Amino acid sequence: MNTHDPIFPPVADPVERIALLNYATWLFYERRLLCAELYPHLGSGADRFILGENVAWDWHFRGPDHTQLPQPSTRAVAVLDMVGLNWREDRERLRDLDREPVDIDDAGARPELPRSWPRVDADVLDAVSDLNNLIAAIAVLLNDGGYDDAYDAPGYEELEQQRDAAIKRVAGARARSILGLSAKARLLQIDSVGSCAEPFELIARSLADDLAGVEGRYFNHAPDPILAVLAACQEADRAYDVALNTGTPPGENDPPEALERRYEAHDALFAIWHGKVLKTVPCTRDGVKALARYTVDFLDRQGLDDEDARTALGLIARSPAL
Repeated sequence: MNTHDPIFPPVADPVERIALLNYATWLFYERRLLCAELYPHLGSGADRFILGENVAWDWHFRGPDHTQLPQPSTRAVAVLDMVGLNWREDRERLRDLDREPVDIDDAGARPELPRSWPRVDADVLDAVSDLNNLIAAIAVLLNDGGYDDAYDAPGYEELEQQRDAAIKRVAGARARSILGLSAKARLLQIDSVGSCAEPFELIARSLADDLAGVEGRYFNHAPDPILAVLAACQEADRAYDVALNTGTPPGENDPPEALERRYEAHDALFAIWHGKVLKTVPCTRDGVKALARYTVDFLDRQGLDDEDARTALGLIARSPAL
């Protein structure tokens, strides 16, 4: 990291809250507008897709504890000034509106992040992982020692207390997505949880609360757009095949109208293939599989080069379903 770069101040001085409020708003709309350019086929849901495992991902999340780089607050003022956003104008206006405590400086203190962050339901996944580890540790202790009474095993009471605390952590952590819901549900299938009334009831009630208040934005109810696009391409593909194989007997020249139909069918097919199929990111696993299978078949029959294959593979790599 270049500490002389103005985007990365060498000293993390407190930042005016008004600057951070403007920075957060600017980043929100900057990203929405950028995603609308990148993924126009996703419409209003364009900004829900985030491409991970690239250089930008590594930039923010280097190091085991994700704290190697300075906090965003340390570069907020530099970025706002660089793009020409005069956030200082808001000092008096927002103070008069009394919407935010604008006079508070940000000292850079942050709560500790869950180990699974930035995945959705990171706190649930961490709590479930800790509980599973404790359950496994208790099983090893009792099985290896051959104790008739668990309380005779050295260290069992401490592990039991930690397990009970982990169960309460799981029950208290809210699941918002299928990841967290599935992690909690799988716990109920474990004998040491499912056979005990109190932990089973705690986690089951927690799961019911999660399901009752789950956020719809973490579930994809809309049909995958790639499926409709592939259906249209398949229909055009069949029409082109009919145009190629209908009409002129072997050894005779094609009449002009037959040639024109073939050209039109060819152009229609490849307008969909290049203009829609190779520009639509599949959003579900079914969409990913359908695109992969159709691409292999289509490229083989049409004898196309590797460029189209790379484009299709890039669409699959960008799918949020992976």
